Amino acid sequence: MGRARRSTPPSMGRRSRSRPRGISPSRITSASMSTGRTGLATDRVYIQSNTATDNRTDVTVTYGSETFASNPRSVDMATTHTESFVMLDTTPPTSQANALPAYENTWNFMVSYTASDGSGSGLGNITLYYKWNGGGWIPLATQPAQPFGFFSFTASGDGVYEFATVADDIAGNTEAGPNANDTWTIVDTVRPGSHVNPLPTYENTLSFLVTWAPDAGVTDIASYSIQYNRGSGWITWLTGTTLTSSTFTATTNAVYQFRSKATDNAGNVETVPATNDTWTIVDTFAPFTRTEPLPVWQTSSSFLVQWSSESTDTATFRIQVKDNSGAWTDWVTVPVTTTSGTYTGAQDGHTYQFRSIGTDWAGNVQTPSSGNQSWTIVDLTSPDSAVAALPQYEIVLQFTVSWGPVSGTTDIVSYTLEVSENGGPWTQVSGAVSTTLTSTSYVGVDGHRYAFRTLSRDRAGNAEQAPAGNDTWTIVDVTRPVVVVGSPRGAGTNLTPTIVVTFSEPMNRASAEQAFTITPDMNGAFSWSADSRVMTFVPDRSLQGGTDYFVSIDSSARDVAGNSMPGPYPFQFATGSTSLGGGGGGGAGDWIWLIGVLIAGALVGLFLFLFMRQRSAATSAAGAEKPKEDAVIDDVFLLYNDGLLIKHETRRLKPDVDSDILSGMLTAVQQFVKDSFRSEDAELNEMKFGQMHILLGRGKWLILAAIIGGDGSEAFTKQIQLAIEDMENHHWDQLESWNGDMTIARTFGPYVKKLIRGEYATATYAPKP
Repeated sequence: MGRARRSTPPSMGRRSRSRPRGISPSRITSASMSTGRTGLATDRVYIQSNTATDNRTDVTVTYGSETFASNPRSVDMATTHTESFVMLDTTPPTSQANALPAYENTWNFMVSYTASDGSGSGLGNITLYYKWNGGGWIPLATQPAQPFGFFSFTASGDGVYEFATVADDIAGNTEAGPNANDTWTIVDTVRPGSHVNPLPTYENTLSFLVTWAPDAGVTDIASYSIQYNRGSGWITWLTGTTLTSSTFTATTNAVYQFRSKATDNAGNVETVPATNDTWTIVDTFAPFTRTEPLPVWQTSSSFLVQWSSESTDTATFRIQVKDNSGAWTDWVTVPVTTTSGTYTGAQDGHTYQFRSIGTDWAGNVQTPSSGNQSWTIVDLTSPDSAVAALPQYEIVLQFTVSWGPVSGTTDIVSYTLEVSENGGPWTQVSGAVSTTLTSTSYVGVDGHRYAFRTLSRDRAGNAEQAPAGNDTWTIVDVTRPVVVVGSPRGAGTNLTPTIVVTFSEPMNRASAEQAFTITPDMNGAFSWSADSRVMTFVPDRSLQGGTDYFVSIDSSARDVAGNSMPGPYPFQFATGSTSLGGGGGGGAGDWIWLIGVLIAGALVGLFLFLFMRQRSAATSAAGAEKPKEDAVIDDVFLLYNDGLLIKHETRRLKPDVDSDILSGMLTAVQQFVKDSFRSEDAELNEMKFGQMHILLGRGKWLILAAIIGGDGSEAFTKQIQLAIEDMENHHWDQLESWNGDMTIARTFGPYVKKLIRGEYATATYAPKP
């Protein structure tokens, strides 16, 4: 701090003794203040005298508060002369250290001063004093004083330094002090420290706030320069700013580094770090995530859902679900490390859609897709299927097994057919495992019982639960029945015999009874053993005495399985003579005669048949009009395309006409109408004889003739065609290579019976093999 010095400029005064009245005061002239010499002259003029009279004069010199030697003094006034007055120097000089800057950032700096001795004897020496951080005054150096000069100062360390000067003059006067300082400065050689405050790892906008501050303990920062680096070098963003925050605008998505460089009040400049104070990733792009495709079908109410991200900065997944046509709802929100979850509580028959909404580390949120990213349908219902009912017996080793869905099941994609042979374990049928077929040919063993069931699988993968039992069963029986023995035999049979026929196995009673003939003809009643193996015929009246009777069981007799006898079984007996004695028994000639009659009948069969039908119609017309009856199939004749009869079935107890005769007739008819069968897919033709209708149908290998009784035959046209297609589709291989073996008749028996029963009336198609 400077000190005010007061310098009083010198002044000269006069002091004289008292003078007599009438005497004018003398005058002192030519006073020189700079040299201290004064020219003095004193003239005294007395009244009424022109002659000056020299007197003695006492002179006193004053100059402020200064003192002079020989003052006052008596001055000889005889002549004009100069008196020298010597000022006595008792005033100390003044000095001060000139003002320093508030801060010095080096330990070595100059301290300037000014000094003055006024009108004194002149400056002598000057001493510079300093204080360090409020301590006592310490003399630095003493050097000859100049009105303006310098001291070279070296600080002992950083801190507050005060300075003052003390000067003396040649006269030995010394300036008082030092007391207060003339000036001061803060020595600060420490570089300031600052930093850009930490930024979040991510910024999801191009413009964001950046802040900075002094390091801890730093209080003297004057300004900051803020720099950023986008990977291509440091660029100054703000220079010399006093702000401590500002909004930074990035030019593109990238990693941005920031650092600050501070300058303190002393001018010290911070050394910037080699790297950065903080950094952030500018990311304005939303991530992309998705749920992975699901199977079309789910067979459980809980199933796995997976998801993934195509972005490397995804932080979380938010998985949404949509049940049927409902609204999207959040299911789970999970970190990026979790990429799957089990969805539970799904309902049968519902469709579930899924989508993923990702959020990245910057907070960008993926725009939800307009639809789903994956979906699935829940199907918890097992399918149900069944094998179609089989007949109790199969009379061929190879037979067809058919199956399909039960009512209400629509989504079966495969079937597995299983069989249990003679009550054994269930095994899969080769060629019918996980198949889409609905039928197959199965080859059994004679006398074995076969149970069948199907296990299906639907499109969702649900497997049908195996039933406790079977869907259907059948017994394979390909053994033809034979007659073991027939009685009575030989001559001498009484007139009221019982005719007993014993078969090798249980028989179809009706077929055996129809196959039974006795010649001469005789009415009677049949009875059977409990096991259907023994048939007994009891004539209604006594036989003719002395007559040969011929009994025949023709090949149409069938066992309970439907197997026909391999050939007829004839036997004969002769009754004894009657008591009148004129009967006589018939001989072999009678039998030959009867055979001849049958052969003749065969030759005229066609004409006889037509004649009998017409006569019957005429008889009916002659009587009262009968009510209309529903049309039914009375007889079916199945022929190979060469005219050979394969199978004849009738709904009547005994056929009206011999099968061979009717077969010949039908062959003749086929020949007659051959022009209507020029292609394999020919339609049915109808023949009408009186009230009798014969519908004819032809396939590739088979010809089928149906005799229709009743009124209206149109409904059977389609049924006959379906029956032909059914047989040819399922047994084409047997028909194509048929060599005349009549065992094939057993194969087609169920189809012909089905036609007679009217079961093709509801069919809409013929099943394909």
